[in-house]
Amino acid sequence: MTIKLTGGCHCSAIRYEIDAAQFKWTGYCHCRICQLTTGAPTVPFFTVSVATEFRYTKGTPAIYHSSNHAERRFCSLCSTQLDFRDNNRPDDVDILTITLDNPNEAPPSMHVFCESLVSWYHIEDGLPRYNGCYKEEEQNKEASS
Repeated sequence: MTIKLTGGCHCSAIRYEIDAAQFKWTGYCHCRICQLTTGAPTVPFFTVSVATEFRYTKGTPAIYHSSNHAERRFCSLCSTQLDFRDNNRPDDVDILTITLDNPNEAPPSMHVFCESLVSWYHIEDGLPRYNGCYKEEEQNKEASS
C-alpha cells in the first residue's frame, strides 16, 4: 500500500506530493536550529526518500543553508519552512508535518534532539526520547551490543 499525501506553504505558491511505501521516521525535533528557523519550541516532521517519494509540483522553494551540512527549503513569499535536507543523509528529506494538507496522516512517534528541549515545554505523551539524532543513537546502541 502506498501513502499518497499532498501539502504546501501557507500562501499556496508552493505545493508538493508524496508517494511513499511508508515513512522512514516520524517525530518531533527539538534542536536549536529548528527552534530558531520556525520560531517554535518543537517541530513535527516525517522522513521519506527525496529521490523517489517526494516532489514539488508547484513553485520553487528558496533554500537556506542552516549549517555546513544541512539546508532548509521554504516559501520566499510567505516564509513557510517546508523541508530539511542533511548532506549526511543524502537519500532522505524531512518534511515539516504541519505543512501537509492533513497533518493527522503523519503522527510523530518519537522526540529527537531533546538536549535542546526548552525547560518550560513539557512532554507527557510517552513517546521515546533521544538526546540527538534517532538514527545515530540507534546505530551506537547496535555497535555497543
